[in-house]
Amino acid sequence: MTNLFDASGRPVPLGHKLGSGGEGDVYEVTAIGPDLAAKIYHEPLKPNKQEKLRSMVQGCDDSLKKIAAWPTATLHHGRNGPVRGFLMPKVVGYEDIHKLDGPAHRKQLFPKADWAFLVNTARNVAAAFDA
Repeated sequence: MTNLFDASGRPVPLGHKLGSGGEGDVYEVTAIGPDLAAKIYHEPLKPNKQEKLRSMVQGCDDSLKKIAAWPTATLHHGRNGPVRGFLMPKVVGYEDIHKLDGPAHRKQLFPKADWAFLVNTARNVAAAFDA
């Protein structure tokens, strides 16, 4: 998608695509910073989803940035246009937590993961939700 701008009206050029999912695509935004990524939704967002993203951006703080790919800025189609995505911290070098659920993935990706590891992971997830 072209013609993306942040809420202040500054252009946000997208870089290399990092991944794709059911809701949208994730891109590098190295022109702004090497530690940022952008999620762009495939379909236009309904007004309530746009407002939810604006609220999430307003609630973002440094503690959330350390533990989650939390929205830090909304991205708009055109200056002052509708929200089409958001900027977030770029997370690299980690596996998706759902890969711990099933024994097959866990044995392959985390061969030393015992019950103590899983309990500690659950504690960390609870702490992240608390934050």
